Amino acid sequence: MIVSQTMEALAFIPVPELEMTQQFELLSIRNQQIIRESSYSSHVIEDNEHLRWIKRLQTDPTVLFYAVTHKNEIVGGVGLRNIDAKTKSAEWSFYVSQTAIGQGIGLALGVCALDIFFETLNLKHVIGEALIANAPSMAYHAKLGFLKIAQQQHLVLPGNHMADIAVFSVSREEWCVVRKKLCGES
Repeated sequence: MIVSQTMEALAFIPVPELEMTQQFELLSIRNQQIIRESSYSSHVIEDNEHLRWIKRLQTDPTVLFYAVTHKNEIVGGVGLRNIDAKTKSAEWSFYVSQTAIGQGIGLALGVCALDIFFETLNLKHVIGEALIANAPSMAYHAKLGFLKIAQQQHLVLPGNHMADIAVFSVSREEWCVVRKKLCGES
């Protein structure tokens, strides 16, 4: 199956373990206009802000982020914030390079990331959010088995306007069922 083949070509590297040039390659992907427009904060992230974020990844156990490579090329990133050891839950975020869109990499990234979060990190719930106006992200969450649990308004920059946000959740058990369907397992 295509998802499984693409999954095999992916690698997840903790951002602090990347070489400096790779860390800035990841930043250039995050700063792509298509990614900024679908994020809460759409400003161009400057080098100093990026370096502070990497420092936080090195010292804060409630956050982690991976650069995702496909055939040794960085194609995006995925990570967690607000990791709660008591409830075994966290909020995820992700992005895929504009050049990787349409190749099945995004779906494979989601499958592999959720596998890591549930199996390796032993989480029970992963929470996601998407701008309701971002139809591809809304559909992506649904395809990965996330269920919409709330809708709220959130301040989005620039322009300080309010945007409707969908909040999603998927449990380890729900993920196991969806994963089998996505990967063609019985």
